[in-house]
Amino acid sequence: MENKKFNEAFQKVVMGYETADGKHIVQNLSNDKGNWVDGKNVGTAYGISGKTLNDVFFNRPHFADGTRNPYYHSIDPTGAQQHISAENVRAVTQDQARTIAFHDIWNPIDGNSLSDKIAPSVFDSAFHNGNEKAISHLQANLASANLYDGVISGKMNPATVAAMNKVDPSVLYNFYHDARVEAYQGSSSSYKDSFVNRVEQEFPKEALNAEQQAHYQGMSTLKSLQEYVNKELGDSSGKSIKADGIWGKETKNAIDQVGGHSVGHTISPELQQRYVNWLADQSNSGEKLNQPAASASPSIATHAIATSDLSASVPSVSSGTSVISTLIDSSASNQSSASIGAGRYEPGASDGSMSSSGGSAGSASQANSGSSSAGGI
Repeated sequence: MENKKFNEAFQKVVMGYETADGKHIVQNLSNDKGNWVDGKNVGTAYGISGKTLNDVFFNRPHFADGTRNPYYHSIDPTGAQQHISAENVRAVTQDQARTIAFHDIWNPIDGNSLSDKIAPSVFDSAFHNGNEKAISHLQANLASANLYDGVISGKMNPATVAAMNKVDPSVLYNFYHDARVEAYQGSSSSYKDSFVNRVEQEFPKEALNAEQQAHYQGMSTLKSLQEYVNKELGDSSGKSIKADGIWGKETKNAIDQVGGHSVGHTISPELQQRYVNWLADQSNSGEKLNQPAASASPSIATHAIATSDLSASVPSVSSGTSVISTLIDSSASNQSSASIGAGRYEPGASDGSMSSSGGSAGSASQANSGSSSAGGI
């Protein structure tokens, strides 16, 4: 298959992790839901679950990208065999696995539109957690940097591609890494530590220069602000919003409710001042905040997450004023509203059905529902 970017991703994600000496590992753990078909544990090959293989060979005439599926009814053209067997799973070839991954995963997530830096990680996420979840993580990351204001749909679209082209690839790669780790850590799966280790080892975070680090850290600003707004809401009404780092209608309404007067991605100087006072109080009391670990000093200035314009998160950082730099300015109350650089996205936890091998459609909630076209393998 002549697609250099896909081949590199497949080599890293599948051949580098789901095989031994170039031969696929058939994993048949009894507690992996993806291994079970028609009441039998048929296993997983090349990280592709028996459940997905059964769909490909017996149920789906087309792949997720609409391409004709040449493997449909190829095991038993007579139709006498209704489900895939353990023997069939063991007989799956590398070429078949590659074709399935390309048409069921790579094309649906529009892997060719991804930067070389992040493509393998997004492909890995889609391969194990489903296409929609992988792209939702990406869209939420971009939304948190004020670069994407579309729906978090889990479907790649032109707006998502345009937003990706505006952000430093290394910053996005590291932030995507965080989203994946947080998702696994929030899972109820007994295998979550294995998945976290996989991400940490196979897709380690990169060292960033000063400008990149400012943007990366700045993405946690909104999450911290949401926590403060929750405190004010709790004091007045007992209600709260989700501190998810996403600037949505709920967050905007909550900021308005506490007198923040949000317009676009801005807050009033009055709310800024109350927020910065709260940051100082929390730091002095030793409470843990959603801020960079480097913020050890109790001074307000150490809470500066970025000093550049977060609404212009591009590789060449433009000059400007972020909400945090405005907050730490002693004259903040005399300034106009500042732009919020939104925070970290916390994706929904997996349903706990991940396999210890790190692969298979049974590991994704979408796949457990029987919809391999919605996600991973």
